[in-house]
Amino acid sequence: MAIESVGTFQGYTSTVVDFYAFHAGRLIGLNPTSIVLAANNSGAETDPSKAIEATATWFFDPADKTALVVDYKIEAHGASRVERAIWRLKGTSLVLSRGHVLPEISAASGG
Repeated sequence: MAIESVGTFQGYTSTVVDFYAFHAGRLIGLNPTSIVLAANNSGAETDPSKAIEATATWFFDPADKTALVVDYKIEAHGASRVERAIWRLKGTSLVLSRGHVLPEISAASGG
């Protein structure tokens, strides 16, 4: 089960997703920290040229059902790029196995 949440604090907006599953008769969280899917600092940034917007799409790889694929699109400083991160289900936890949490995600979400 996936639950997406959106929050705004002092002009920073972010969207995160958390995954849960039933295991041994209990509902357990699969990711120790929320996975950020979108972030935007335009409400906090007074200089529009410093605004950062990150968005993402996610899916479970049909060829490898243990792989959560997140494709990020980052728009910052007049340029845009796309990067991919992959989390894998290992036991009862999603673990980042390829890519990294982009620095723009932290900056745009106020972190």
